[in-house]
Amino acid sequence: MDETRTTTRMLALADPGDPGSATVREHLHARAVGVGVRGEELVAEVVHWGVLADEMQRRGEVPSVAAYARRFRCSELEAEFRLTMFTNATGASPLDYHALQWRAVERSGGCIDMFDGVALA
Repeated sequence: MDETRTTTRMLALADPGDPGSATVREHLHARAVGVGVRGEELVAEVVHWGVLADEMQRRGEVPSVAAYARRFRCSELEAEFRLTMFTNATGASPLDYHALQWRAVERSGGCIDMFDGVALA
């Protein structure tokens, strides 16, 4: 399964100092409650897919469930389950969150905490 499929939820960065915004970590923790998983499980999926995407991008390749399974030493069925669980919880792909984090880094002009320093609108 190719991770280039579209998602249903649109993610956007919050304006700096927006009091109604939640960080990526807070957002993922809130979404986890609705599907009965721990918030840090969703955080870990963003980290895993992000690492995979960065590694594969350097080689000119696209992340996939099969590549995830090889990289993180699990079956493709387990990798698909994790991806489906994440998407059901958030309405978006872990790669959508990863891309948003990199946009936040670019917008800030430097190094920020990729989970606690990125606020979502």
